[in-house]
Amino acid sequence: MTMKALLLAFLFLPALVGGSPLAEGPPARGIPAAPREALSDSPTEIFTLVESGLRRADLSSLSKLFGREVFVSLKGGESGYFSTNQAFLIIQSFLRARRPVSFTFSTKEEGDESFATGSGVFLSKGSRETLQVYVAVSRLGGRWVISQFNVY
Repeated sequence: MTMKALLLAFLFLPALVGGSPLAEGPPARGIPAAPREALSDSPTEIFTLVESGLRRADLSSLSKLFGREVFVSLKGGESGYFSTNQAFLIIQSFLRARRPVSFTFSTKEEGDESFATGSGVFLSKGSRETLQVYVAVSRLGGRWVISQFNVY
């Protein structure tokens, strides 16, 4: 075999077998990578981070808390199951068009199926808009992750 053939076999053989070091690669530009280690000890910690992120209209610190697949439903927008990166981009784009005035979770339930609900006032195109938010978290491999993010 020539050196070129050996190099190509080295690069593409793992991809054919399913263990390619090239398969994951760096995260897409502007999307923080989702770490694999445990990040939160309780749903309350996640709800606190979501609440403060919504107040600032900056969810960049939350991207690492999304599960591998997140159900997202946004008022007048996207709805469905999305990957971590897709969910982050969709929600962040939704919030870019709205400036928060206030936001608070009014209900937080912890257990096997933990969730929080709340409402906030946001400015959108010069008008005030009251939005209801529902966030559900679940255990995934020993850590809590956001599994659902709805805005009504």
